Amino acid sequence: MKAKKAGILGVLILIMVVYFAWHQKEEVPQRVAEPSKDSQTSSERSDRGIRLEGMKYTEIGEDGRQCWKILAKEVNVFLDQKKSILADVQAEFYLKNGQVIKLSADKGIFWAGVKDIELSGNVLVTLPDGAVLKTERAIYSNREKELSSNSSLVISSSWLNGQVGKWRYNLEEGKGYGDGGVKVELQSVFGEKRRR
Repeated sequence: MKAKKAGILGVLILIMVVYFAWHQKEEVPQRVAEPSKDSQTSSERSDRGIRLEGMKYTEIGEDGRQCWKILAKEVNVFLDQKKSILADVQAEFYLKNGQVIKLSADKGIFWAGVKDIELSGNVLVTLPDGAVLKTERAIYSNREKELSSNSSLVISSSWLNGQVGKWRYNLEEGKGYGDGGVKVELQSVFGEKRRR
């Protein structure tokens, strides 16, 4: 009889331990999920992403030709948002005629779903003819095959120096377009400068 009472008491204690352990397990996430005034939003907190040291992504076209590649020293990948936050970005865009446009920026966002790239901070674009474009922000649209920005752009080359308010460069055509506050200074072969 004593053994039976001890067995029942043991089962009751075990049930109580399991109940309290389960109850505590349910309460912990509720307390963690409550946002504090000084902390990040719950969406930022719940999805910190995957941090990688270095990344190389290459886009191959339907014809099997390499279209572009992106390199970054540090990457934070957010799979549910289909985006990657990039640091110290280098990119190359391959034109149909075999020429290459090189790009660098302090940081960027790569949108994996549409394969667009937003770049910011000391954006530097080097065109095949050696012209250098400097801006603070640029966007690459994979669908349009175009680099563009509403940020001002400074252009420098062996024959031209200038500035435009907004710009776009179509990779398919190999042509650039500027608009808004255009300032141009042409360099002649004799070292003279002409302003327009």
